[in-house]
Amino acid sequence: MPGSYKGGYMGRILNVDLSKGKIGEEALPGDDVLRKYIGCWGLGLRFLYDLLPPGYAATDPENPLIFFTGPLTGLNLPGATNITLATKNFDTNFTVGRSHSHGRFGILLKMAGYDGVIITGRSEKPVYLWIHQGKAELRDASGLWGKDTHDSEDHIKMDVQEARSSVAAIGPAGENLCAGGMIANDKNHSFSHSGVGSAMGAKKLKAIAIFGNAPVAVADAERLERVRKQWREALDRPGHFGMKVGQAKTKMAEYRYMLDLIGFVGRNFRINQLSDFGRGWSRQKFTPRPCPTCPIGCSYDVQVMEGAHKGYIATLSGGGEALEGAGSILNVLEPGTIFYLTDQYDRLGIEGSAAGCTIAMAMEAFEKGLIKGMDTDGLELIWGDAEVAENLLRKMVYREGFGEILAPGVKEAAEAIGGEAPDFAAHIKGSGINLHDWRSAWGVLFGQIVGSAAGWPAPGADCWTIEPDAGYP
Repeated sequence: MPGSYKGGYMGRILNVDLSKGKIGEEALPGDDVLRKYIGCWGLGLRFLYDLLPPGYAATDPENPLIFFTGPLTGLNLPGATNITLATKNFDTNFTVGRSHSHGRFGILLKMAGYDGVIITGRSEKPVYLWIHQGKAELRDASGLWGKDTHDSEDHIKMDVQEARSSVAAIGPAGENLCAGGMIANDKNHSFSHSGVGSAMGAKKLKAIAIFGNAPVAVADAERLERVRKQWREALDRPGHFGMKVGQAKTKMAEYRYMLDLIGFVGRNFRINQLSDFGRGWSRQKFTPRPCPTCPIGCSYDVQVMEGAHKGYIATLSGGGEALEGAGSILNVLEPGTIFYLTDQYDRLGIEGSAAGCTIAMAMEAFEKGLIKGMDTDGLELIWGDAEVAENLLRKMVYREGFGEILAPGVKEAAEAIGGEAPDFAAHIKGSGINLHDWRSAWGVLFGQIVGSAAGWPAPGADCWTIEPDAGYP
């Protein structure tokens, strides 16, 4: 029986069958289920376990995309923007896929009247889902197929005639079923792990657009306000890792400090101290793009102020430490170029570590003579050559020439190249790895190995303690 939902829940789940083109609703589970699983990842995993029998691949129509918010999503609390996607992991095809995002997407889903969305089936042609004010419809997206994530967001907002809507879209990487395909939303955010964008692309679902303005009910407003104040006070204490709104440059300094402490993934993990990485970051123009109600302000835009990409504005949306995936792992060190290349990852809809690890493996294979120019469509894969890296990236996401070998991801690409390439292919279960040198913080590496999603530590295993006995600085 449905619960009473005194606060935090809207009480409805949207069901979309793309094969039949049908949309329906069901009630949220009762209080007994909600008290066990709460929402977001817990509730999504429970539904995935019930809905997907063994034996199905991530690309099969039967594999659901299960988006769930939590009871705090949409409330006036720090960080209360979370929405999680549960599905079969596209990158591994044998573990659960877990990915979450922030921004306004989860908030507007709640305010549109739904706690979650469950999408099954496969459309015959590209479509996008438009959820608005307690209603939903499927619209033709044939004209959007092939567009990048940012252009898709802009076009859909014009199509639905609602500038305040939130759009989560895949790019060419998801459309072409590349490893690491991600779903970008609100320009600065993404569902970036487990290849969820490619699982979405297999359904011919280009995007989901949402708008709503219904308030989320609160059971005890006075108590919630006391909790909010305590939360804010805790965030303001010295030592909190994050950045307050307006302090983007401070975050860059903290990021560099952390990397100096842990180590970089320079040249495909072969060196871990890079004195030039990050030099000149402070000369770029940072504009914070904080989530609603949250003072931390993790997301930001960067305007490149010097170099080959001067004037370019990057709207970064993350991944498994994409700045290293576009920078140190490829030996690309100039800040403006790093931000530009990271933005290309975001726009093309591919997660930073999946792309970075794959391109870096190819560069090392080229350096060691396992592949030559005749194999790489004439490209000389030289460390630090950002133009070559971008060419490889585009070949990979469009599956053109040598990119067809790279598109399945670093593990399969290394096996296709052969020789010793699998020995220097950095991955976890064939998927991307969170890109710091964790040999000085083994707990985080262990968390990634045992986690289902790969590329991010399992909950409870995110141990950042530096191990002096490991022998690393």
